[in-house]
Amino acid sequence: MSSKKGDTPPPRESDSLDFTEPAVVQPSAPKRVPRPRAAPAEPKRSRKVLVLLLTALGIGVVVYTLMEEETDVIATAPVPVRPGTPTVERERSSSTPQVNTPAPAPVPPRPAAPVESTAPPAIPADFLKAFEAYQKQAGAKAIALALDSAGRWAFGNVAGFAAQSTANQEALAECAKFAPQSGVQASCRLYASGNSVVW
Repeated sequence: MSSKKGDTPPPRESDSLDFTEPAVVQPSAPKRVPRPRAAPAEPKRSRKVLVLLLTALGIGVVVYTLMEEETDVIATAPVPVRPGTPTVERERSSSTPQVNTPAPAPVPPRPAAPVESTAPPAIPADFLKAFEAYQKQAGAKAIALALDSAGRWAFGNVAGFAAQSTANQEALAECAKFAPQSGVQASCRLYASGNSVVW
């Protein structure tokens, strides 16, 4: 390459000299290296989801409880009935099954006990005839009679004793002797002592 006079070639980089004073280098503070931020932890997100689920579950329980109470109120509320319309009984549903049990057999009434008559049986006419004969006897006398509810009877009479008490005992003993033979189911009693009727 030919060069013209007066033209100076550009200096080479290696040939250039810098005569400026070197800058004083200040020691620099250590640079803060930012720490990488950790990604948000997964448990926080799952905790939020769990809170939302529990809240929804609580609201569902409250709504269900309110609906059950309203159903109970409707089921127990009396239904207004218009005059002239047939009434229909509504059975309240229950969770327990209803078991149809047979009705207990009616207890037959006990037969009434026979009422015992408090009125004494009528004095037999044949005994009254014997009593007429008794009245004609003299002395200490007595007549005893055994008479049951079936109308069976027996009697014993004595007369001519010195004491009335002895006549009474003898009349009762006489009656007691004949009562079993007649099948009488009653004890002997004095009918008359002397001329007085004591039956």
